[in-house]
Amino acid sequence: MGGEVEDYTINVLSSSYGSLSGYVTDPIAGPIEGARVFSGSYEAFTDAAGYYEIESLLVGVYDVSCEADTYHKQVKTNIEIIENNTTSLNFELTFAEIAVAPSSIEATLEPDETYTTYLTISNPGGTAPLTWSARIKSLSDRQSSLPILTQQQPKVIGADDVNPNPSGVKPDCTDAMLDLLGSFPLNDIGGTYGIVCDGDFLYTGRWNANGYDKYSLNGEFIEHFEIPGVNRTMDLTYDGEYFMVLPRALLFIKWISRARPL
Repeated sequence: MGGEVEDYTINVLSSSYGSLSGYVTDPIAGPIEGARVFSGSYEAFTDAAGYYEIESLLVGVYDVSCEADTYHKQVKTNIEIIENNTTSLNFELTFAEIAVAPSSIEATLEPDETYTTYLTISNPGGTAPLTWSARIKSLSDRQSSLPILTQQQPKVIGADDVNPNPSGVKPDCTDAMLDLLGSFPLNDIGGTYGIVCDGDFLYTGRWNANGYDKYSLNGEFIEHFEIPGVNRTMDLTYDGEYFMVLPRALLFIKWISRARPL
C-alpha cells in the first residue's frame, strides 16, 4: 500500500517592533521628572529633562496614558507604532490648585436661628479646571453647652417653670436648649447610681449599698427598702416587666414590677 509524498513550506514570520518617545512637560514649570508613560504592560518614566522612551513595542495602534503626582492624568488614543521607527508623542500635563477664603468658619446658633455666610473658592495657580466638593461638619462642646449646677433645685413639675441654670454660672443656657422637664431632691445623700420608672413610681439605687428609694411621679419620697441577703449593688435597670440589679458578688437579681420588692 503506497501513497504520494507532499511537500509543505512553513514560513516563520518574525515580530515587528517600533519605539515610542517624547517629553512630558508642565506648561508653566517646564519638564516633569518621574512622570509615568504607559500602555498595557509597556511603560517608561521621564528623566530630569522630562524625556521618556519605550522600546520594542509590537507594531500596532495603542492608547497611551501619562500620569504624574499632583497632575491630571492624560490619555492619547490611536497612536500608531511603525516597524523600525520611533513614534514621537509629547504630553503637557495640567493641574488645579484650590484656594478657599476664609479657611474656616465658626458659628453658634440659638434654636431656630439661621446663619448666612460666603466662601470664595478659586484656582489661582492651576492650569486645568478645578472640581471641588464641600460638606458641613457640626461641632459640639458638651462641657461648655451644659450648665454648671452648684445648688439643689427645688421640686418642679412643669417644664415651663424650670430654671435650667439656677447657679447663674452660664446665663446663655435656655430651657429650650436643655429640654429639662423637671427635677426633685433625692432622699439619698451618699450617692445615687441609677433611676428607673415602672410607669407608676420612680426608683433610685444607692451607690455601693443595698438600698433603694421609691418616689411618686411628682418626685415625692415614699419609702426606702432593701433586698435581704444582698449588699453593695452597682446597677439598676428595668425591662418593662422586671427590675434588675447586679451586686458586686456577681449575682443577678430581679424582682417583679408594680409590687413592693421584698
